[in-house]
Amino acid sequence: MAFLYITEYNQLIITGTGRGGVPVEPAIAYQRIDNTGVSVASAVLNPRTVFVRLHTDSICSFKVAAAPTAVVAENRMPANGTEYFGIDPVVHKATPLKIAAVLNT
Repeated sequence: MAFLYITEYNQLIITGTGRGGVPVEPAIAYQRIDNTGVSVASAVLNPRTVFVRLHTDSICSFKVAAAPTAVVAENRMPANGTEYFGIDPVVHKATPLKIAAVLNT
């Protein structure tokens, strides 16, 4: 079975030069969703989430939205790929967000 792992963070440590940062552990939430041939959505992200780490053990596409449906033409990740993304706190507060994934080739 293939999975998309979602790690949620609410803080970043910014470097002394102010250029870039890394998420602060411990994370505030963890989710794992099945990565199948149909789009599967996560639970709503934690209200305090401002940054996510996505890791997939198979090729997939994902989408972030209030009611996401992942499609293979968007946001492709390679097998064993890891990506980091910011979550807009204003959008997330107004419309709680989820992440959906679908198996891709």
